[in-house]
Amino acid sequence: MLEEQTMTPFRKWLKGYGEGPGQPWVPGVLDKHGMSVEQLAGKIGVTRSIIYYYLTGERSPTKETLAKICDVLQVSYEDALKYITPVDNIGRPRLSHNQAITRRRRRRSVLL
Repeated sequence: MLEEQTMTPFRKWLKGYGEGPGQPWVPGVLDKHGMSVEQLAGKIGVTRSIIYYYLTGERSPTKETLAKICDVLQVSYEDALKYITPVDNIGRPRLSHNQAITRRRRRRSVLL
């Protein structure tokens, strides 16, 4: 299970979550549509790793990408805005290769 640090509101909304051992699973939007992350990525035209970046909070989708996610999942754009803030078309500055590796190592050390 992901640590609370990577359990973003968008991840909870999209993938679902459990409160703890013995607690019921709260299904996410993907569960309700019987769709995997890979299927969602294919339908909106991005790679699955991009979706995982959104889920961990490492990146935010553009307004257009968030609109595509909402169309595919048949949810309102306003509902999605409660859980993630999209960026303008320019997007967030990309991390350098070394910065990305450092972030992943830090995240893994927290999860271990």
